[in-house]
Amino acid sequence: MLKLLEKFVVHDKIKLIFDHLRNLLMCTLLLAAGHFQLENPVGVFADSTLQRFLGYGVVGIALALIVLNLLDGMSQLNKLRHPFIFKLGLIIVYVVVAIRVVVVTSTFRAS
Repeated sequence: MLKLLEKFVVHDKIKLIFDHLRNLLMCTLLLAAGHFQLENPVGVFADSTLQRFLGYGVVGIALALIVLNLLDGMSQLNKLRHPFIFKLGLIIVYVVVAIRVVVVTSTFRAS
């Protein structure tokens, strides 16, 4: 177990994992900001069509960034030299964890 951890640290895999998590949390923050704009119209453009388009635009950008982050993570996992079933399992776990992080972070914002 310690050898595996040392291998991750030496090859900067831990930094890569934290970078993906940071990017995912930033995308979730953008998603929450767009959702907040749609739910609570404030400012000069309150209750206008422009305000709704801006809210949907921010949500769309956040979702696109989340998908790009997931695709980047899956491509990084695909570069591993392990059996196909192992890589497929890691990709499924990565997608499930990423979606769960988005849901939990959005739930904290809503509370």
